[in-house]
Amino acid sequence: MMNLGASLYAISQGTFVINAAFFDENGAPATPISASWTLTDINGTVQNSRLNVVISPIAQAVQIVLSGADINYGASASHQRTLTLTALYVSSLSVTPLPLVDSCTFYVANPITGNIGP
Repeated sequence: MMNLGASLYAISQGTFVINAAFFDENGAPATPISASWTLTDINGTVQNSRLNVVISPIAQAVQIVLSGADINYGASASHQRTLTLTALYVSSLSVTPLPLVDSCTFYVANPITGNIGP
């Protein structure tokens, strides 16, 4: 399991941080063997070429920093964004690494007009 923490709104062209923590099947902190993330809009369209971005260095807890074009209010007709995080971790339940998948959804706000998606 994973725990993704982020605010509900990001200011367009600013900086937005998503905190991610990884846990094993018992709820104990776990460091995955690999992890990556993808940023999409409500239609599943990848934003700013952020497809399967590898997290390095990997740790039990990481910060994913989005900025500039990652959170551009005008880049999509939809102002909703979803960050999907995938990881593999070693478990005593399996001889092969097990997958972890989680996502968080947020909205991009226009700092000039005050408009906030959706």
